[in-house]
Amino acid sequence: MNKRLTKYEILIANLEKASADLKKANEETTKRIDQIFEKYQEKVSVAHHNCMMVNEKQIEEIPCNPS
Repeated sequence: MNKRLTKYEILIANLEKASADLKKANEETTKRIDQIFEKYQEKVSVAHHNCMMVNEKQIEEIPCNPS
């Protein structure tokens, strides 16, 4: 009986360690995804700004043809 209890204790300890490892991996993955998303948002913001600048410049350069 004592040996079986020891086997179960080892199994529980292994499961607890695996659970902790998965939690840590999940936290690291979430952090990495957040970093990638922040970079993506920055690039989209810069692209949007550049697009707006081009549009403003094109509007300024449209010749006014009085009829």
